[in-house]
Amino acid sequence: VIDRVGQVDAIDQKNFVLRVEKCAVLEAIESLPLIAAQADRFKILGLSEVTIQTDRLLLITIINNLIDNALKYSPPATMIEISVSTLANDRLLCIVSNEVERHHEPDPAALFTRYYRSIYSHDKPGTGLGLVLIKSLCEILKGSVSYRLEYNRVFFSVELPL
Repeated sequence: VIDRVGQVDAIDQKNFVLRVEKCAVLEAIESLPLIAAQADRFKILGLSEVTIQTDRLLLITIINNLIDNALKYSPPATMIEISVSTLANDRLLCIVSNEVERHHEPDPAALFTRYYRSIYSHDKPGTGLGLVLIKSLCEILKGSVSYRLEYNRVFFSVELPL
């Protein structure tokens, strides 16, 4: 909790330095401890040669937070999909999707609001700052994050310049 609050506070105060470097996106995702710990729950799609010039730590923080949310809020034996692709306008598209229990979808109007927690999430650990952090980091990297629901799956899409 303290770490998450500190991250959001540092962003609010613009108290950080970007360290831009070339990053192999799939390699970075596949090396995350959350994925290694539950590899059977993940389906990762994309080309291994997709690279991005960005701050690797911020990119990993974005993806790690999305994966953490997917693990927390999806039914235990369901698949979490991560897809990585490039768009025609020289942008990276990374989508993390997972199932949600029927009628347990988050409120799209409040989703990226500080301290928002769905009424169905109070039995799970969290601060309500993860998606705020993701949105802020995407903006710092000149990108965006969006959300959509299709049937019983939520999709979080992150777009960043290559």
